[in-house]
Amino acid sequence: MKTDRLLTPVLISGCIVLMIGFAIRASFGVFQLPIATEFGWARAEFSLAIAIQNLA
Repeated sequence: MKTDRLLTPVLISGCIVLMIGFAIRASFGVFQLPIATEFGWARAEFSLAIAIQNLA
């Protein structure tokens, strides 16, 4: 019974961390056009930078 009490907070904490991490990564598409126009980058350059960042 002791492991059930420990498993629940660990599972919930892990899910919250994963949701926050995925939300940050998924939001890059929302900011693509404003960032590209602000710095004068082409869409391909910005996409390549995000792709390289996702590999790390």
